[in-house]
Amino acid sequence: MAIEEGKSGSGGARSSRMWGWCAARPWLLLIVLLLAVNGELLAGRTLSIWGQWYSGPRPDWTTTNDPEAASNSLALDGFERLSLRQGEFPFWNPLQGIGQPFSSNGLSAAFHPLVLIKAVLPAAWFDLSLLLGWGLMAIFLYLYLRELEVGVEGALAGSAALLVGGQTQLNLPLRELLAGAMTFPLLLYGIERAVRDPSWRWRHLVLALGVYGAVTGHPETFFAGLVAVSVYGLVRVLLARPSRWRALGALLPGALGGLAISAPAWLPFAHYLRRCATTHGDALHGLDKLRPEAFATFLFPFMWGRVQQSPLGRIEGWTWNRSFGWTQALCLFLALVALLEWRRVRARGTIALWLLFAVPIAKFLGVPGVQWLGALPGLRDLKLPSYAAFIPELAVCGLVGVGLSSLRGARPAALARAVVIWLFLAGGVYAAGVSVVPWSAFHTRESLPFLWAGAGWAVLAPIGLVLAVWRRPSNTTASEQRRGERRSSGAGKAVWI
Repeated sequence: MAIEEGKSGSGGARSSRMWGWCAARPWLLLIVLLLAVNGELLAGRTLSIWGQWYSGPRPDWTTTNDPEAASNSLALDGFERLSLRQGEFPFWNPLQGIGQPFSSNGLSAAFHPLVLIKAVLPAAWFDLSLLLGWGLMAIFLYLYLRELEVGVEGALAGSAALLVGGQTQLNLPLRELLAGAMTFPLLLYGIERAVRDPSWRWRHLVLALGVYGAVTGHPETFFAGLVAVSVYGLVRVLLARPSRWRALGALLPGALGGLAISAPAWLPFAHYLRRCATTHGDALHGLDKLRPEAFATFLFPFMWGRVQQSPLGRIEGWTWNRSFGWTQALCLFLALVALLEWRRVRARGTIALWLLFAVPIAKFLGVPGVQWLGALPGLRDLKLPSYAAFIPELAVCGLVGVGLSSLRGARPAALARAVVIWLFLAGGVYAAGVSVVPWSAFHTRESLPFLWAGAGWAVLAPIGLVLAVWRRPSNTTASEQRRGERRSSGAGKAVWI
């Protein structure tokens, strides 16, 4: 049973008419992005590492996960901008030592649109390319959720959740990571649409652009995303009806076309990779893991301190450089609702999104039975907790849309059960996160916002949402039923706003 808001009752029809114009305008998410970063766009601030052109307000410490890599990205982009403005493409960098390859260095992302656009941007507007990539990723996620038949309000809520997700924010100045992750939801959308409608006229173009964007971004992000997308596409082809071969034929030309047009990026990189020196060495970085209690930092943002800060002291098995970001407690609650209500609504994509979330997180935390994935060829050299964290983040945001749509028609007993299960799970995660904090840290002023603010939000937000959509059993009049549907629809709009 697909979930689609606005298809039951007159209240649902009014909701469909009211929000129908939004379905063709996912650019509304750019307004949400504008509100999220209004200081950068309207008040002269910056998200990037500062250059000589910036003299505005500055934080007392870095707000990015890898400031050294962000500085390197800024230098690489500056060199490419200079070369392109002089009418040359930067295949070689003569300014580094005695010279070294430039475009074949995967970190340069020299062929990616987010980097090429900087050739026409003033240096002080480099942030615009980062925000453009962030906004496009949210729009692609919206399209994917709509293809899963998630209603407009749910799709908007899930995509807006991406604009407050910590993994993207944490690595935003590291533009090659954003470049590689940006088209991941576009690939999911292209796969889902092409499998369901093999005659779709834009299937080859969408898949080719998705592959091109992923390949020309960050190599580590690309390899991690390649594994996830390949498994997703293979499963969708195997489940395709009536013809698996027709579904496969709808996917392959576009994917191969994307590899062909991105060959100037990945062919020299493959040659360069076999001959260049690397700090990765022979170590199996793919087997690196964080302590299991680190999941608390995903559910309770800044529980152990803000970015690159340790106000609670050093915690073994945890560093910000390997952090997989964070999400909002309400997002994980809606993901739980999507799973609990799956048997009732049979929402398409729920199980796939949960696997895209749970498997990478289990790998990051070294869960037995999943940890071996880091030893696979292509993954063993990757710093997965940092460069593959966009996969579970996007999956959670997708589950936000599915979960919000699943609230429609949920029985009060089911809502109460979801809240009780959530409180037990969140309480256990919180207790695990607190258990590794030195007792002396609880008496410091710095511990208050980190240890207690997140806990309050994790309790109040889900309870408030459930109360907003709570409806009595169906022995009501028609007018009361319509009022209940309008209230449920209004709660969905309030959540994504």
